[in-house]
Amino acid sequence: MKKMFMPVLLCLFVSLYAQKSEVKEIACLQPYRDSGIRLECEKMADKLIIHSYGYGGAGVLFSWGSALRACDIMEHESSGDKKVAVLGAGVIGLALAYELEQRGYQVSIYARSFPPHTISSNLTGISPIKENNANKELANNLRKITYKKFAEKNDFAGITREAKNQEIIVDTHAFVIDLFEKIKKSTVEIHQVEFIKRDEILALSQKVIFLKQ
Repeated sequence: MKKMFMPVLLCLFVSLYAQKSEVKEIACLQPYRDSGIRLECEKMADKLIIHSYGYGGAGVLFSWGSALRACDIMEHESSGDKKVAVLGAGVIGLALAYELEQRGYQVSIYARSFPPHTISSNLTGISPIKENNANKELANNLRKITYKKFAEKNDFAGITREAKNQEIIVDTHAFVIDLFEKIKKSTVEIHQVEFIKRDEILALSQKVIFLKQ
């Protein structure tokens, strides 16, 4: 595994589904954004849109970092709205929803599919994100925040600490499934829906919308 991701965080991306003597093979396609991470806000109609995407196949590596940073951006820019919408239920969206709920917000997740039927929960490989001069520092900071959060938060499944090298190993499937289970037991509202047009998103009742893609 390349040092570009280590020793900040190790991710175990092998999740095998064994039933009797058979192993299920799953192939996942991850979106790729040539310009890299986008983590910023913009006003659209009467909505505050928080963009958080461009992490390629490295969602776990940036999960908590992107969630905390997106929350901070919202709290700096919003007028205090407590009802927020999160679009997408991959690991980035789930970590964000979890963090928002922990901060006391009324969160609604809107997604076409949820774990275990998402790419994040079936990830078996990693695609490096595009790190140019504009976002390399941001990517490094988000990874450091994520590592610190995993080190402090020990009640999630799939997290193993390697004391010798101070590495953290994350079984992606186990972590994502457990994170979603915790969200389902919280106050977060879950809506299975697919938005086709931008106007459908802007028609949501929430004034703050976190856009995963």
